[in-house]
Amino acid sequence: MDNFLFVITAKPQEILPKAEKQEARQLTEVERKRIREQEETTFRELRLFLREVINKLGRDRKFAMFAKPVDITEVIAPVCCDDIAYI
Repeated sequence: MDNFLFVITAKPQEILPKAEKQEARQLTEVERKRIREQEETTFRELRLFLREVINKLGRDRKFAMFAKPVDITEVIAPVCCDDIAYI
């Protein structure tokens, strides 16, 4: 196998001027509606997926302790799987 020697020479970096700040483009009503519909679809898919995960956890005996509401006197903000599943 041949041995190669690489010599790296550093060249001074060119200093670029700062770019001017550009105003954000305003979305049209059609674009806003399309984005809103995409977000609603994404959230719907996420809710369905998370509901399925929570239901699987509820069927697993390892997670049975999380299936019932928590004693309010023991914790600050109690949440159980039933509360999460139908948000």
